[in-house]
Amino acid sequence: MQHSSNLTTDSNPYAPPAEVSDTPLRYDLFRVNGWLRWLCLIQCGIILVSVGAEFYDIESILGTGPTFGAIGVCLAFLAYRRRDKPMVLFGASAPAFALFVFLLINLMNWGPSDATIPVRLLSFTYMTFAFSLAWRSLAAKPQLSADTEEEPRHAIGATDR
Repeated sequence: MQHSSNLTTDSNPYAPPAEVSDTPLRYDLFRVNGWLRWLCLIQCGIILVSVGAEFYDIESILGTGPTFGAIGVCLAFLAYRRRDKPMVLFGASAPAFALFVFLLINLMNWGPSDATIPVRLLSFTYMTFAFSLAWRSLAAKPQLSADTEEEPRHAIGATDR
C-alpha cells in the first residue's frame, strides 16, 4: 500500500486564510449579548413587582417567589453558556434567595403574620443587592482575549484595552 502526499495548502482545511483583513473587530454590547441583557432587565422588573406585591400582600410570595426563581435559573444558565460571570451571579441569586426564604419560613414555622416583617426586610435588602449586581453586569465592558477568537467575556472591573 502506497501513501501518496498530493496534499497542497489549497486542499488543507486547517490552513490559515491567504488574506487577513485589516478591519478591526468591533463588539457591540447589545449585538453580542442583547437578549441576555434584556432578560436581565426583565428579571429586574420581576424582582421589583415581586417586592411591591409582597409589601401589598405577604402571601403573594407563593407565586412571585417561584416565578423570579425560575427566571433566575434561566438567566444563570444562559449567562453561563455565554461566559458572563456577573450575569450568572445575578441570575443565580434569585433562586437562591427564593429557596432561602422558603426554608426560613418552614424551619421557623412562620405563618403569614409572623413572616411579614422579616421577609419584607430581607426582600428589600435582596432587591438592593440584586439591582446593584444587575447594574454592574449591564455596565461591564467586554474583555477581548488576544490569544483566542472567542466572543468577548464580561468581567467585573474590566477596562478598555
